[in-house]
Amino acid sequence: PTFTMIAGALDVVVECDDFPGLANAVAMTPTGADACGSASLMLISDSTTPDPDCSKAYNRVRTWRLVDECGNQSLALFHQSIQVVDITPPVAVAVNGVIAISDPEGYTLTPADVLNLAATFDACGEITIAIEPQVLGCDLLGQIVPVTVEVTDECGNTTEVVAMIEVTEDTSIKAPWDNDN
Repeated sequence: PTFTMIAGALDVVVECDDFPGLANAVAMTPTGADACGSASLMLISDSTTPDPDCSKAYNRVRTWRLVDECGNQSLALFHQSIQVVDITPPVAVAVNGVIAISDPEGYTLTPADVLNLAATFDACGEITIAIEPQVLGCDLLGQIVPVTVEVTDECGNTTEVVAMIEVTEDTSIKAPWDNDN
């Protein structure tokens, strides 16, 4: 028996969040023929090699052989490569806001101060967030400061946004004091 498809005909590259694309790739099988009857496919290996630089990426190689009704096996093997990649940067949505400084050392910005966390995500995994500048001091009182926020996914894809943060002074009475003291 022989394969009737050319090598590489079933090879695909899919994004890590493309579940339908991955399912379609796994459902594909090569075609073959035999001069004296029919031939059936025999999957002889299915191996996955992870990408050392990206936890969500890998290469899956499936290998088939044809066997005819008399037990003759194809001389050639058919290989399919399914490469799963993460090349899409995360989604980052900046928010503009107002912070009130009460500490002479300044105010340390948190991700919730500069990002809409409900709308910031990566389709393939976890993200890390870097904020610059991270601390806003009293020297910035009354100013609107551009804060650069870099969101990076597990595979090194990044998105950068800018949040505009107004710096004010916190004039509230601090615990344990209150207006009655």
